[in-house]
Amino acid sequence: DTTPSALDIPYNVQVATSSRQSSSAVVISGMSSGATQTLSVTATAGNPKFTVNGGAEVDSASVANGDSIVFKMDAPAGANASNKMTITAGSMTAYWRVWTGWDGGGSGIKRVFVTSATYVGNIAATADSNCQTRAAAAALGGTWKAIISYVAEANWAVNRVGYNWNQLQLVDGTTVVYAPNLWSTSPALLSPIIKDETGATRANVVSWANTNGKGLPVYTTLTSSTCTDWTFAGSGLPHPWVGNTSFQNEYWIARGDSGTYGAGGCNQAYRLYCIEQ
Repeated sequence: DTTPSALDIPYNVQVATSSRQSSSAVVISGMSSGATQTLSVTATAGNPKFTVNGGAEVDSASVANGDSIVFKMDAPAGANASNKMTITAGSMTAYWRVWTGWDGGGSGIKRVFVTSATYVGNIAATADSNCQTRAAAAALGGTWKAIISYVAEANWAVNRVGYNWNQLQLVDGTTVVYAPNLWSTSPALLSPIIKDETGATRANVVSWANTNGKGLPVYTTLTSSTCTDWTFAGSGLPHPWVGNTSFQNEYWIARGDSGTYGAGGCNQAYRLYCIEQ
């Protein structure tokens, strides 16, 4: 096999504008012994490059099992914006983004809550409007999005949440996390997201996610594992991944299979995490 296994590259978020950024190192695997493949990177901006085993920055090079790869890219010049790298090696395609953060205006505080209402899995067209509806009913103001991952990279949770803040709070003013630690895993949160839009406590409840602790999708296939990209409300295996409001580590968004940590699959009613833009 001359195609490497998929690369799981944490995105860099809330970094300084125009700064040169490096990814976490990833190791090439999954190829046949002795096989090589050309790895290439492209982007519309940001001077995308990578290094192999600590060598010079290149945009294309031959790689083999065990090679350590670090991706390099410049951050955008503006706030709350991203540059996106596309990485290819044979039939394998991966992505990496560099996001800038707060523009320095206002308080730098945004809010996050878990919904008081529950929803079955066919929420593709309504996840964000559900968040907006709950926020409006509680007179919170603002614009809100659901923290879930769809199949398309642009709609992965890490790209949906928005980064024009330096502190996330519950609706009662409790600090949840400071920038840039939302997608940290050790632990991610200073306080669990246990308040709904009204300020009522919703401990140990399940939230739709399909998202790991890095904000990346657990699944990217059009199966019941993603509720067919959030268009399916029936039963079936594999189950999608869900989060649990009582956790401060990555389990807040990535507790596991909804059949194990919830009541079942896409036909079950779970909550949504909502984040202010």
